[in-house]
Amino acid sequence: AMDARNFFNAKGTPFPSFRYNQFGGAFGGPVVKNKTFFFVDYEGFRRNSQVLQRLTVPTLKMREGDFSEIRNRIYDPLTTQPNPGFDPSKPVSAANPQFTRTPFANNRIDPSRFDPLTHSLINAYPLPQTSGVINNYTSNMSQTQNWDQGDVRVDHHFSPFDTFFARWGMQKTTTIVPNTFPAVNLPGVSQPVSLGNEDSFAGASTTTANHAAANYVHVFSPRLLNELRAGFNRFNMDYTQEGAAPGANLGNQFGIANSNSFPTQTGFPIVSPANYAGIGQSRSLPILRIENTYHVVDNMTYVLGSHTLKFGGDFKRRQLTEYQTNRGNGRFNFTQAFTGLPNAGGGDTMASFLLGYPSLIEQDYTLAWVGLRGVETGLYFADDWRVNKRLTLNLGLRWEYFSPFSEVADRIANFSPDTATMMVAGRNGVSSTAGIEKNWTNFAPRFGFAYQAGSHTVLRGGYGIFYNPNGNGGSVLRLQRNLPFGPIYS
Repeated sequence: AMDARNFFNAKGTPFPSFRYNQFGGAFGGPVVKNKTFFFVDYEGFRRNSQVLQRLTVPTLKMREGDFSEIRNRIYDPLTTQPNPGFDPSKPVSAANPQFTRTPFANNRIDPSRFDPLTHSLINAYPLPQTSGVINNYTSNMSQTQNWDQGDVRVDHHFSPFDTFFARWGMQKTTTIVPNTFPAVNLPGVSQPVSLGNEDSFAGASTTTANHAAANYVHVFSPRLLNELRAGFNRFNMDYTQEGAAPGANLGNQFGIANSNSFPTQTGFPIVSPANYAGIGQSRSLPILRIENTYHVVDNMTYVLGSHTLKFGGDFKRRQLTEYQTNRGNGRFNFTQAFTGLPNAGGGDTMASFLLGYPSLIEQDYTLAWVGLRGVETGLYFADDWRVNKRLTLNLGLRWEYFSPFSEVADRIANFSPDTATMMVAGRNGVSSTAGIEKNWTNFAPRFGFAYQAGSHTVLRGGYGIFYNPNGNGGSVLRLQRNLPFGPIYS
């Protein structure tokens, strides 16, 4: 039942296969009797699944400029002129257009008007599988993922008062995400190119994570003990757009000038016609990211009568290196606007596409492969107070400090609404954090209670204030995308 056809996967169409293999094992035991112990484990899986989508592709007639299958009239954008009969006292509509255009005869565009590049792309679509003009194609592409993880741990008892363990683990995940359509040959391009929706995120992703931890516990007395922990994590992601090998420059080969204007941007542009499947490559790739996190924690516990006191602190150092663009190879959006009446309806997106009239052209540049640095620090004190046999109170206070991120070569910038200027880190008196101020006042009180109201009833409650640092994808960590380090042209 979990591998059955879905609603859109009708009989007679390819069945969405699914293969999943998971395996692993663990082994452990003593090294020195009652002193030293080891443990190792491994787990892996191999998955192959089908990505099924119901899509709209242009019909055979549309590819030749014949839009007689649709209801809307197709207008010639080169004939746009003011409507002498426009009534400004009435809303703009098909009956009262502010501008007029001459419709193409019989809703057909003469081949002499075709744009050569978009004409090649419209024929790069696979043929429709049904006679309809919408939802006429089912894409069924294969996605694979391989995942491996392993851990090694050693525990050692120095004495009844001193214990220690160390652990190291690694995980590697390789994912190949398909594009919407099978690869095709395009004029001028030296290799087959797989095209489709911009949200396919088609490409090969390799993610490797390493983590190490050590823990040392010392018992000073039956009432006092201390725990010291240290850790290191390294995350490495290489997610590259499908076909975007070094020097491939697929967009330039196809004839889109300046599509590949940066060494890390060698793929095909985003081509996104509204209401139809895309016929370009993915947005937001490549993602090249390395993150190191160093972490030290110390916790002290002291029992004093009916009070269990806990206090300590932690320190994290984050190092983040990242490169990513959203539309580094260029973006071309198409709508029906150019082949309809302005603000009055009509037209068709694929007609505008065939004529070569995009509604939006964009390209962004990430000029800095940044190295961001930041720290996270916290101190806390807590008291678990057993007031009596029925009531226990949990009281605490935590202080947090999350530093603004800086960049190793000041390659970040921020907009100042006060001066309406861009503040570049390290220049003209601007701080290394590009004007983001430090906040030392993150105090977080905590309160909780447990009250035994009866032999079978316990009431519990709590209150706390919590602070979290900026997420790794937050805007504060993307200041390298501001001018002058991340210009966007449109």
